[in-house]
Amino acid sequence: MSHGFDLSSPLVCEGIVGDGCGGGRIFFVKDDTLFVHDPLTSSDTLLLKGISNAKTLQKKACRLYLECEDGDIVFDISLLKRVFSDKKLIIYDFDGTLIDSVPDLALALNLMLKDISCSTYEEDTIRTWVGNGAQTLVKRALLGSVDTDRDIDSELFEKALEIFLKHYEKNACVATTIYPDVKETLESFYKDGYKQAIVTNKPYKFIQPILKGLEIEHYFEYYIGGDSLELKKPSPEPLYHVCKKLDIDVAKSIMVGDSKNDIISANSAKMDVVGVSYGYNYGEDIGVHKPSIVIDGIKELVDIVV
Repeated sequence: MSHGFDLSSPLVCEGIVGDGCGGGRIFFVKDDTLFVHDPLTSSDTLLLKGISNAKTLQKKACRLYLECEDGDIVFDISLLKRVFSDKKLIIYDFDGTLIDSVPDLALALNLMLKDISCSTYEEDTIRTWVGNGAQTLVKRALLGSVDTDRDIDSELFEKALEIFLKHYEKNACVATTIYPDVKETLESFYKDGYKQAIVTNKPYKFIQPILKGLEIEHYFEYYIGGDSLELKKPSPEPLYHVCKKLDIDVAKSIMVGDSKNDIISANSAKMDVVGVSYGYNYGEDIGVHKPSIVIDGIKELVDIVV
């Protein structure tokens, strides 16, 4: 049983959380009518009437398949989107969600590698290493791999990290750009009175210069970096901290991010979370980590956070 539904029934099926097409919701046929049940709001929505003698209901990708005596019915649910109501705070990840910072990170990383007489890397390679903070990025550069399990000389690592941070401080907002529709989305929520914040694993001192350089600083009430607190994502503590700082309950907040650390952090905090399909998630499907919903572009937020 799930939310009172018998999932073994041939006329009941459940969407997969995070698949972007009815994830987490339950589809069922009752009295010759197709409904969708949203456990988030405990509400049932009518989808289709006049279903005669339905035998089975199955969900495959973004379609529902109804086997009926008078002929099969296919229902496209790709336009169904979970709606998050009564939210007051939107918390964003930064790199890979709002901004593409790889060009500047790659520049600083390669300058550091040259300074310590190591081989440099193409930007496309470095792109696969970004997303877990400066320390992990430097480790990956020294090892030449996304895998950081191997040992690194601690003295070399500390030297490399210091050099990288100095280069990045000088080049933090040279070629960094915001993703399409980010500014318009931030403006829309700003005008509607939502509070907006950033929780990133990027060192704190780089956040403000980038926000200022991209002319989006005024949209945010608060932001913290990976070195602002004792714990960073995937711990839920940064999200708890922001909610407490802005005096908004976790239930009234929503997280938006591109990587598994964002999803794990929000799920651990019992906070609704939107995964974006672009960004820096090492080629892995963001839906695997079970966000509340997956969107392909940031502007879709305006339609689902109401």
